[in-house]
Amino acid sequence: MYIDSRSAIDALPNVVSFFKQDRLILLVGMIALAILLASTAQWLYHYYQNQRTLLHRVVLSSPKVTPFSNQEGATPTSSPQPSPRSSLKDANQELALEIRQTESKPASQIDFLIALQTHVHEIIPGKLYLGDYRGFLSIDPEFQKQHSMLDAEEDMIDSFKMCDESLTLDDAGILYEEYAEGAKNGCSLLNIKHVISVTQFKTDLKDWSSFVPNLEGLGVDRFQIPIDDDEFAWDKLLIYLEDAFERIDMARLNNEPLFIHCVEGKSRSVSLLIAYLINRCGVTYEEALTFIQSKRPQADPKPSFVTALKAYQEELRLE
Repeated sequence: MYIDSRSAIDALPNVVSFFKQDRLILLVGMIALAILLASTAQWLYHYYQNQRTLLHRVVLSSPKVTPFSNQEGATPTSSPQPSPRSSLKDANQELALEIRQTESKPASQIDFLIALQTHVHEIIPGKLYLGDYRGFLSIDPEFQKQHSMLDAEEDMIDSFKMCDESLTLDDAGILYEEYAEGAKNGCSLLNIKHVISVTQFKTDLKDWSSFVPNLEGLGVDRFQIPIDDDEFAWDKLLIYLEDAFERIDMARLNNEPLFIHCVEGKSRSVSLLIAYLINRCGVTYEEALTFIQSKRPQADPKPSFVTALKAYQEELRLE
């Protein structure tokens, strides 16, 4: 069969076009496959997290099994003692009741101002605390030897008087003393044994934030969740969520005080704690937030966290 050169040249554009179309189809197919694989991986991840949550609930709700029965000839046994997990389940039920009974009550301007300058707040008495990065550093008593936990007295008194012009100088001074009493020690006297840091905060500044606490020497265990406070924070937080929950559970079971913080103690750390209360106590997002704000008024998750937490609440409800 004979093909002249001119015919071959004329056919060349058609051949090139065919291969271009073929490569385009291949590229589209590869993109579709990548999307399918990503969706499958995300589904498997959420399935795995849900199974861990369900397993944890089964463990908490399982009754303690007594190894011996009082059949004839068997050694009499004492009454079964509640297991630690059972005790935690009871504590969660009591906490859920307290959360639901907490009324939404906005803090006064002065109370809010004091809260903003207080770096550590008690959430569950003697067991769980929430705060900011400065509060975290104060776990090491050496921090307060180098840096104060308090704002300048004169500045605070001026701020009090700006909030309430009717305050006398003496009244403002009394308020400062009350603020100083509550904020001056940070975490240093709380015997904190565990820390959950919901931040990858680093600084090059030569100020208080560059202090490095001696956690190992103090016997303090730290679990860091290295996320920034951006629109993707919840997706990153999900990876660490169940591990964080289990650490909080164990600290409560062992009566070992735990401190949760981010940089300002307003969004990331608060969102983690809200997720914990939704998961373990069965409360709603609004109930959990109201409860936390009654302890730490500046708690204010960013909109992306609010949307994600409400969706998380709905997911648990449907299980």
